[in-house]
Amino acid sequence: MEPLEDVLRKVEDLRKDLSAENIRIEERISSRWVSCPGDSSWNYGMEDYSGYYEDDGTDTIEIKEPDIQKRELARQELKKLYKKAEAFDVRTKAGESLGYSPLRIWAHEHPIGATVTGLATAGVASGLGYLVYEYFNK
Repeated sequence: MEPLEDVLRKVEDLRKDLSAENIRIEERISSRWVSCPGDSSWNYGMEDYSGYYEDDGTDTIEIKEPDIQKRELARQELKKLYKKAEAFDVRTKAGESLGYSPLRIWAHEHPIGATVTGLATAGVASGLGYLVYEYFNK
């Protein structure tokens, strides 16, 4: 069995991997339009469309894309830890990392209590609770 600190560190690393990104760097040549003065005798009052493109240099652009494979592997590992870990802290941290609600985590930790509570809530909502209440209060 691994020490608790190591497992919690692993959960934290997997949480970071859920937002993993690939960074791709592209270089593009930038240019600008340089207009040439034209003969004003034939195009007086019209815009000048003569000119050429001049290179300004190279632009470096960072493009971030989600690393889907790494994210999916991290999600699967967190699910395994959530279901199989022995320590409560590990299961709770893994569940929070997966975005589970506190109620869902509580239900996972207390399956019988959650089932009884769920049945009682369903019974009250359906009127069964009222019948049971009346039966025992006679």
